Amino acid sequence: ANRASNFTQREEEVYHVKTEEFKYIPIGDCILYYGGTHLYHLRVPLTTLTDNAAKEFGNVQFNHFAMDDVEGLNLRAIVRESVC
Repeated sequence: ANRASNFTQREEEVYHVKTEEFKYIPIGDCILYYGGTHLYHLRVPLTTLTDNAAKEFGNVQFNHFAMDDVEGLNLRAIVRESVC
C-alpha cells in the first residue's frame, strides 16, 4: 500500500471589506484595518465651534485638508447618492 501524501500551499488575496461595500459607508464613517487581524467600523463626529467658543478660542484650524479635484470617479457623489 502506498501511503504518500501531498501538501499544496498557495497565496490567496482575500478582501476583508468588499469593494462594493465601500459605496455604502456613510459620510463621517470609516473603516480601520489594523495589524492584519482587526477590522473596526468607526464613526468620526463633525466638529464645529459655537460662536461663543470661536470668540474665546480665536483662530482654530482643524486637521481637515482640502482635496484636489480629480477627474474621473466621484466617490463623494456615489456615497451621498447611496445614503439619500
